[in-house]
This record gives sequence, structure tokens and C-alpha cells, in this order.
Amino acid sequence: MTIEEIRKVVIQAYTERYPEWGEVRVSDIVQDTFGGHLAVVRPKNEPEEMCFVYPEGTVRIFTSTEDLARFLEQKAKASFVERLFTRPVLSGLVFAFLLVAVFIIGFSASFKPEALAILGSVVGVAAGFFFGSGKTSA
Repeated sequence: MTIEEIRKVVIQAYTERYPEWGEVRVSDIVQDTFGGHLAVVRPKNEPEEMCFVYPEGTVRIFTSTEDLARFLEQKAKASFVERLFTRPVLSGLVFAFLLVAVFIIGFSASFKPEALAILGSVVGVAAGFFFGSGKTSA
């Protein structure tokens, strides 16, 4: 999801849940955290809140700070397999695999240069996904 998509679903969820709040804005979004995205919401006349946005767009609004703490504790204790299949880790593994493949194939004398150029482009795309994921302010 892009930052604009995250912002849109968060504002929609808060408007549906708290219609009396009026204007709500998303002041910060931390992408790719605990298998989703964290968003900080600032209503006009209420204290700020945090919510979690799942990759498919479902928004989890926390009812209390304790609820948020329990959720973060559960996500922090995720198994190795769950952590392995997050976007940054998978894209890093694909990037590393493709980088090694390009070096191995590059030293092979029987490989066509055009195919090596295409594989090099794929490595560039994988690097973009790997280095492009991280915290982004909204």
C-alpha cells in the first residue's frame, strides 16, 4: 500500500468509528512494521491515537494504550518464520540470490550478454524493493 492509500483507509475507519470527532488527520505513517503499517492519528479536539493497518487495508483501532502494548508485544514475539515472510526480508533474500546469480552467470563463458543485461535489470528492481522499504513520514 502507498502512503496515500494508508492515509485514506485510516481516515475512513476513524470517521466511521468516531463521527463526532469531525476532522481527523494522519500525522505519521511507519510502513512495513510488524507485517503491516502503524499510523498516528490526530483528531482536532481529542488526544492522538495509533492504529495498525494490515497489508490488505484492514484498520485496527486500539481501544486503549494497554491494548496497543499487548498487540505490539504479540507482534514482537512473532516466530522466525513469520518474520522471514515480511516484505523487507523477502525482497532482501531475492536481491541477494539474484546478485549471486548474476556473478555466477557473469563468469560463465557460454551465457549470452543480453540475458545477463536482463538479469541485471531484475537485480536493480529487487534492490529497489529492498532498499525502498522503511519508515516514511506522512
